[in-house]
Amino acid sequence: MIPATQLLALLLVTAAPQPPSEPTVHAYAIVVGSRAGGPGQAPLRYATEDATRMSRLLQELGRYPREQVRLLLDPTRQQLDSELGRARERLAAHRSRGEQASFLFYYSGHARANALNLGAEEFPLSALREQLVFAPSTLTLAILDACQSGALSRIKGAEPTADFSINSRAYLGTRGLAVLTSSTAHESSQESDALRGSFFTHNLVTGLRGAADVDADGRVTLSEAYRYAYGRTLVQTSATAVGSQHATLETDLKGKGEVPLTYPKEASASLVLPGALEGNLVISLGESILAEVHKVRGTPMRLGLPPGRYSVFIRQDVGRSCTVELDEEGETTLEASRCSEVALAREGRKGISARPHRWGFELSLGLGMNRDDWFIRSWVGGHPFQFRSPWRYRLAVSRDLTEHLTLLLGAEYLERRTFWTNDTIESSSLRVGWDSYGAGMHLRANFRLLSDRLVTYLQVGGGLGWSHLEIVNGDIPHRVVDRGFFLGAAVGIQAMLHPHFGLFLEANHQFAPITRTINDVGGTSMEPHDSGGPSGRLGVRIQL
Repeated sequence: MIPATQLLALLLVTAAPQPPSEPTVHAYAIVVGSRAGGPGQAPLRYATEDATRMSRLLQELGRYPREQVRLLLDPTRQQLDSELGRARERLAAHRSRGEQASFLFYYSGHARANALNLGAEEFPLSALREQLVFAPSTLTLAILDACQSGALSRIKGAEPTADFSINSRAYLGTRGLAVLTSSTAHESSQESDALRGSFFTHNLVTGLRGAADVDADGRVTLSEAYRYAYGRTLVQTSATAVGSQHATLETDLKGKGEVPLTYPKEASASLVLPGALEGNLVISLGESILAEVHKVRGTPMRLGLPPGRYSVFIRQDVGRSCTVELDEEGETTLEASRCSEVALAREGRKGISARPHRWGFELSLGLGMNRDDWFIRSWVGGHPFQFRSPWRYRLAVSRDLTEHLTLLLGAEYLERRTFWTNDTIESSSLRVGWDSYGAGMHLRANFRLLSDRLVTYLQVGGGLGWSHLEIVNGDIPHRVVDRGFFLGAAVGIQAMLHPHFGLFLEANHQFAPITRTINDVGGTSMEPHDSGGPSGRLGVRIQL
């Protein structure tokens, strides 16, 4: 039998009001990365990497089930239409059951003022806006990292607001559409070789991992993420040749309620930056930079990261480098005192790219026109048969001295000529022939376009030349090596199809007065023969 006191306590607990249960919000996302552009647009290098990072972030910290995040890499328009249709059906099913559902659309790629580029195809922004505005979801968020992406965010009657979220487990009092874009309607979005991604997506992901959590509550809201991405992207792009890039946020929302986008406190591993730490930090896992943070003194910061062995570089008055191991379900505090001091590389001036000095290798093959000077005409008179090779070759190693100046060291094949008399066919009575070569140094002035993907250049140089001359008089060969110099100039255009591989087309002209010795035949000295001349060349470049 239950004692009276225990029975009374049980009745009081049963009668006490219980907190309302947290409603379930079904979160869906379509994440698109498209590298190919339309006419006049060079392929992007990191669009698919940006999309992959965003997809992983949503699953790690955004409370998105893995099966409800669709990652599309270089899709066709039909594939994107199909995924949008499937998402609409799933969202409509939740609405019919009275359930709350949110939808996120992310795109990294090329865009024009009125369309997203999917290779040779286009997806009109008007069609995308219709898909988003009429999506049967409680909340819809579009994140566009593309040139002129701000054109989509012109929502009639929109007012900026910080009270928006898309994937909270709590009650969603805010309903509507928000559009976060990497640039305004008239700006170009930019990629960074140093970050191996776009400036905007890199900073947005860094902020969502915890760098934007200004109130240190373990959550990052849309307003926090936007302010962080806006500020860091503006700072980083202000020194580029393209110019400043301004992220935009436009909303068309009803209701209030600040609900987070990500939950860094729920990460499987965390790196804590203590309040006393200040400086610029670059945090990388292998070759991937996961975060670049400007840390100010006084406020601790927690970054939600996957477990692993990280390299951390801290730039203060001096540079410091260290390695941090993040364990599963663990929180690790960075201790800057244990980092070793490293020398800082000298930085360029504002507006000059911090592009590293690179080594490269070039191999070119082309056709040239042989010079018929006085030396040649003197042989043609008595030797009506001749052979001339039009081929030109060059192998060179290059080193970038500055952003616009490259040094090349190389060797090249200049010319092959052979002359013989009528009697040579029958008795090999007389034959004269030579091969000419050159080795030297060239300076190349580069004019870089499209973030180094397209480069036009002017080139001048010269070096030592030599010619292997062979004279066969009867059955007795005479071999002589002539030496001289050569000078050359070229104009060309280079297209980097990959960060480490490209093709170039070059028009070249050389002056190479090398071949001169014929005393073994006629005892008469002649003016040296010019083994140079104009040529056109096609080559490949491997860049380290």
